[in-house]
Amino acid sequence: MSTSRLQTEKLHIAYGNQLIVKDVTLNIPDGKITTIIGSNGCGKSTLLKTIARLQPSKSGTVFLDGKEIHKESTKKIAQKMAILPQSPDAPEGLTVAELVSYGRFPYQNRIKLSAKDHEVINWALEVTGVNAFRNKVVDSLSGGQRQKVWIAMALAQETDIILLDEPTTYLDLSHQLEILELLKWLNLNEKRTIVMVLHDLNHAARFADHLVAMKQGRIVKEGTAEEMITSATLHDVFQIDAEIITCPRTRKPMCLTYDLVDSIFSVRKEQAI
Repeated sequence: MSTSRLQTEKLHIAYGNQLIVKDVTLNIPDGKITTIIGSNGCGKSTLLKTIARLQPSKSGTVFLDGKEIHKESTKKIAQKMAILPQSPDAPEGLTVAELVSYGRFPYQNRIKLSAKDHEVINWALEVTGVNAFRNKVVDSLSGGQRQKVWIAMALAQETDIILLDEPTTYLDLSHQLEILELLKWLNLNEKRTIVMVLHDLNHAARFADHLVAMKQGRIVKEGTAEEMITSATLHDVFQIDAEIITCPRTRKPMCLTYDLVDSIFSVRKEQAI
């Protein structure tokens, strides 16, 4: 097994009697952005939840710093790894600063926040660009603003590893880029290891250093954007016939257009001929 801090070994995950994730061994590159891609229901979010210890495994192990994650205390794990689930909800009436302060929970031995806690909270608010509305109620913010606040809370945990489940869901194009550029900045400047699930393949290619493709609960391929965003891989993983070009701005591979491999329109066209 490699020396990466976060790993899974022969992981099987089930809901009841239904096996969702099958025999997944994965090494997350330290100090990089890893993005998990795959079709709906392939096990992406389930895998991420199990790595974060939100979902139990049927068998196999998740390791963090060489130790089995389920044997460590919750507070100890929370000092090393933060998780931002899909579409999180804040308690009603909570202000931005109050929500971000929840990120200090793993370090608190008393009810009152310390000077260090306030320092970290202020830094998280500032670096994510939400300090200007720190006293506003979270529910009053736009979707993009709320997502930044949740990321600020994760940063307040002072963890080296951040897990995010579809962080751009329901956001418009500009807010999607704002969130992804913020995560890239945190990776490059704060050296945070980031693992996220994304649906947008062009965003995955643009922002990730390492991509992991899942299909029917298994990892089918890993690699760089150049290795992963290919017609052959997308055909296998998504059952699409994709045209791939090099993006003129990022120089990364880009899915320009695609069709379903077994499109009902192409089938009917063939039958008509």
